[in-house]
Amino acid sequence: VIVGEASANQTALQSFPIGILAVMAIVYAPLQEETIYRGFLRRIIPNDACFILVSALVFAMIHMLQPGQTLLQYLYVLEYALLGGFLAWLYVKSDNIFVAMLGHCCLNLIAFLPMLL
Repeated sequence: VIVGEASANQTALQSFPIGILAVMAIVYAPLQEETIYRGFLRRIIPNDACFILVSALVFAMIHMLQPGQTLLQYLYVLEYALLGGFLAWLYVKSDNIFVAMLGHCCLNLIAFLPMLL
């Protein structure tokens, strides 16, 4: 949407069967990613603002480490950083990792719905 073409991350996932992709995107990835990018980082970064910033940047960079990225596709780092920052903010405000996990599940569900249509 941002650059007019899918990111390499999104393109790689399109080769999976739709049912497996749905479970991976809507359930597995949010649980695993929130545990790593929010749960683990929060234990080592107690400052709220620093945690949100680092969490957002790490989340964005990990999602962008794909072979075959074009220079234009690197603009997706902004989208992923905003999402990562929002999820980190949810965790800080709620002090509950499950709120961030649920938020991530919902965001991925919204992003996944157009694939079904």
